[in-house]
Formats: sequence, structure tokens, C-alpha cells
Amino acid sequence: MRTSRKPSSRVALSVRQAAKNEGLKMAAALQTQPWLAEPVKRIAQDALSPVYVIDVTQTKLEDISKVSVVATPEDITKLGFKVADEIANFADDLAEVADPQAAEQDANVDAMQALAQQIAYDLVQADKPLIISGTSLSSTALIEAAAQITQALTQKRAAIKATEQQQVEAHNEQVRAAEAQTATAQQSEDKDLSAKPNKPETGVDTEAQDDVEREPATKLELKEVNDSYHAQAGIYLTVPDANSMGVCMLGGQSVEELLATDYDVVVVAENQLTDAIDANKLTQLLTDKTVIALDHQLLDWHKDVDIVLPAASFAEADGTLISAEGRAQRFFQVYDNEYYHPMSSIKEGWRWIHAVHSSIEGRDVDWTQLDDVINALIATHPKLAGIKGAAPEADYRMTGLKIARQPRRYSGRTAMRAPISVHEPMQPKDLDTGLTFSMEGYSGKEAPSSMIPFANAAGWNSPQAWNKYQDKVGGHLKNGDPGVRLFDQLERLATRQYVAPEAMSSNTTDLQQGQAKLVPIHNIYASSMMASRSPIVAEQLPVAAWRIGIDDAKDWNIAAGDYLAIEIDKQQITLPVQLVGYLAEGCIGYPVGQVSIIHPSMPASVRKVDAPVTMMGSMANDMMNNNDTAQMNAAPTTTQEV
Repeated sequence: MRTSRKPSSRVALSVRQAAKNEGLKMAAALQTQPWLAEPVKRIAQDALSPVYVIDVTQTKLEDISKVSVVATPEDITKLGFKVADEIANFADDLAEVADPQAAEQDANVDAMQALAQQIAYDLVQADKPLIISGTSLSSTALIEAAAQITQALTQKRAAIKATEQQQVEAHNEQVRAAEAQTATAQQSEDKDLSAKPNKPETGVDTEAQDDVEREPATKLELKEVNDSYHAQAGIYLTVPDANSMGVCMLGGQSVEELLATDYDVVVVAENQLTDAIDANKLTQLLTDKTVIALDHQLLDWHKDVDIVLPAASFAEADGTLISAEGRAQRFFQVYDNEYYHPMSSIKEGWRWIHAVHSSIEGRDVDWTQLDDVINALIATHPKLAGIKGAAPEADYRMTGLKIARQPRRYSGRTAMRAPISVHEPMQPKDLDTGLTFSMEGYSGKEAPSSMIPFANAAGWNSPQAWNKYQDKVGGHLKNGDPGVRLFDQLERLATRQYVAPEAMSSNTTDLQQGQAKLVPIHNIYASSMMASRSPIVAEQLPVAAWRIGIDDAKDWNIAAGDYLAIEIDKQQITLPVQLVGYLAEGCIGYPVGQVSIIHPSMPASVRKVDAPVTMMGSMANDMMNNNDTAQMNAAPTTTQEV
């Protein structure tokens, strides 16, 4: 089951791959290896594992979904708690769990209840069910509904496994007892037969006895517990940014809470604050404050900053990210920026901050390596102690050598530095990791999984060479998966029951009263602030528009191309209307990343307006000349400007 979340191409691809598990199971029954794509496809005949997609709008996963539902966030939450209740009502014996589709439909059961029953049935029947949800709809109740489903499902599946274990043990005891009884009876029969004469002394017709049809004895076999049926249900919750989970484990707070406190100086490290707070409100909060920003790009809100320090990007620095599954993974510097730009002052963010802190305290800088930062961090945050094992330390060596970042046939090093000098100096030294910035060093399959810079195997291209690093084709890396799951090292919280929110009439869009209900519409290009700054990517951006369902458009007397002005959080946004086939009833979809709407749940008003007047000729030229030259030359900072 997949509830609404921020789109992610990799997660969507994983869902598509998981949908093929039914076909792989059918192929395995015929002893066909899963990597034989064509035979598996013929055997499967397009059979898919059940995937339920529930979102506020249509998605591209509809072609693989068993059921695709468009609903409001409130209805999605309501459905989630209904699914959890249906799971709890199932029997503890899997054989007694009936398929709702096979049973007669009760006329009194509404559509949502019937769907909840079917989803619950497929989740219980699945070998390894997964619930996917996230933060994209800004709904805590929705996440709690997903958690409640996962808890109810895990408890029910554990009870089913226990029942199966008891049944298997009882059956096997009967089989062993029957086998023992049969063995005893066979010994007695053998004694009786040995005592009989070779020929019958009576006039019994043995041939007639042989012609008598006898019922075959019931074949008794020992049973085994179904190990492919997992008791633990899985849940995956998407988060907004790459290291959102790491910030939470550091004890992070919301931007509003932090800026509302009394402070004199604020340091912002590599963050686009306008994604979390309105630009005008941010300007007010930063007034009369000393603001220091560390970033690898110039952002629009930096106009309110006193000092901007050039921080290294992910390609120019080392660090640790904690994924949505709580896995701490190390990322490594790709190149040394100073080697190609000797006059550059770009430094890792932690080096800038530590230098400032050391200057304030009047002591020397003592963080010289990434390992120093990690040791200091885990000393103050014991929950993050596992990040130390995410990758080897800087003094790690393979047969006395560092691991080479570049393959043996790497070329072009002189050309890359030719604008500075055609004389190639010594390659820079990496003090933070056990890697080199060159082809010199260890290169092979024995490197730790977290430090494999590339896949190389003689006679194989790069994608196929990865098979040589895995325990089997498409399997795990031989030295283990990279990273450390921090959640496995933390004390588990006590199980709690999540309660469905009280039923209340959810607000809906009403043009007569000027009331709007907004839902986010994500796009893989527009939703990423960094990606949308690229002119090439910007060409792929859809036109910014309000999305409205066709049925709602008829009720509201709105046509495609009409303009609506929506006011939310003291700002007014005017966009054209785009009609879509399916959208949550009574809702207006807004393009995430293309409009400055941060909290869609805030009260919003809507009204129909005339199309904006397009100025042409001399009037447009006059407006152009009146614009500030600096503003005209500034780099675009939003997808709309791009």
C-alpha cells in the first residue's frame, strides 16, 4: 500500500520492481532463475503483486496498481485507520481469512469500507508487506494512520505465525505417531506372514483377493513453517531533504521555533530557509540581527545576511548522511577544489564553523580531520555513535596503500589543469579519508563496501562488473551493505496505539464564499530547488498553474485557461487553471516549487480574476528600463524566474 508522499523516482522504481515479485514467485516454482528476464516474463504473463496507490492526484504508478484512488488527505487518513481496524478483526489462522472479493458483497458496506477490507486482506496475505507514506501532505494524522496499519499488521502476522507454528508442530507429532504405529504394525504383520505356509491350505481364491480395490492409505508428510512469510511488516516514510532524519536525531527544531527565540547572531549552514518560512517573514525576523550564512550557492534571502562564507558542496567535501531508514552513510569528496582553483577560499562547512568557534575561544584549531568532527559529535550525541562505523577512518590502508579514486586507465588530468599550467604537479593529499585523488593506490574487490569508488572487472563493462562485487547477481555486496542502521542500535520505544482524529467536516473549496482548499502537486523537476536552477532542467518544467479536477471545474463554472487569485499567508498568487482528469474532490492543486506556498493547510481564499494584461511595445520597454539593473543581472533563484 502506498499513501501520498513526495515523488521520488528511486522509490517509484523500487515499487515497480516489487510489483514483479508475483511473477518471480511463479518463475521460482518452475525453477527459473530471477535474472532470466525473458523466461520470467513469459511465465508471469503480466501477473503483478497487489499495489494500492492512494494519493490526492493521479500518479504514474497507475499502470502497475491493483487499485488507484484519488482522495483528500482527510479521507486517506480515514481509510488508513479503517484498514488497521480490518486487520485487527481477522482471525489468527491464515486459512480462515477470507477474500472479500470472493464473498458476497454486503449492500450496507460503503465503498471506503470495502476497499479497506480488500487492502487489509492483501496485506495479511502478502509474504513481505510494505507501507509507504511521508511528509508531503504536511499531515501528522496521515503518518499516524500509516504507523497504525504497520503496528496492527505486525501484531496480526505475528499471531498468524504463532498459530502456524502450533499447527505444524501438532501435525508433525501426529505424523511421527502414525509412522511409529505403522512400523509396529509392520513388524507384527511380518511375523504373521512368516508363520503362514507358502500355499494356502484352504480353498481361498487369492487372485480374487488381489482384484479387490482398496482405498490408498493417506500419505502422511512432515510440514515446515513458511519461512517466506515474514511476521514484521515494513514501513517507509519519506522525508523532505537528504539529511532530514539526521537533523531530527541531532534534536532539531522548526525554523519558526528557533527564530522566535531571543538571539543576537544566527548561523545558517547550507539551508534554503525560504523553503520553510515565507521570505517576507524571514526578512522581518532577521532584522537587526547578525546573520552568518555558509553555502555553496548564492540564494535570494542572502541579501539579509551580513557574512556569507563559501562552503564546499557535496562533491567537494566529506561527511555523513542519515537516510529515511536511519542508515548512516558516508559520502566522499570527488576532487580537491584548491588543486584546480588555487585562489579559491572554499572550505568544508565544519572547518569554517570550527575556525570561528576557536577564534572566539582564543585557542588553536584542533579539528584537522573528519574523524575529529565525528569523535566530537558522538561525544555529545550518543545516539549517533553508530556513524563512526559507517566507513573506515582516515588511516585505513589496503596492503599498505590508500584506495584509488580513479581507475587505472584514467586520463586527462593534465588537460583539466591546463588553464593554470601544463606542468602537472603532485596530486593533492586527502587527509580526511583512506582514499587518494589519483589512480595510484589499491584497486580491487576487497575494498570496504562504503569505499568502493567504481566497479572494474576484466572483460566486463561497468554495470556488469558490479556482479563481481556481489554475493550473487543482483544481491548484496560481498563485504556487506554500506552504512550502519542507527535505528537498530537505539532503544525501541514502547508500542502505542494511534487514534483516528475525530470525525469532522473537512473544509472544501467554495468559490461563492471565496474559500480554497489546497493540496500539493509535486513534479520531479520543479520540486527540487537545485535541479530547477539548471537552464536545461528548467526547460522541462511544466507551466505553473492551478490544477482542478474536471468534475469540480463544471460545478465551479471554471474553464481551462481561466485565472484564479489565491491568497494564503498574507500573499496573493495569480495563476491560470489547468484541468486534470482526477484530483481530490473539492481541492485545488498547487505546483510545489513554482509558487511560494509553504503550509497548504493554512486558511486560503480564492476568487476568479481576469487574465493579466500583457504589455507590448514601448510600454513594455519603459517597464524594462525602470527595473533595477542588479536585479536584472541576478541569477534566477526560483523555478518561476528560470
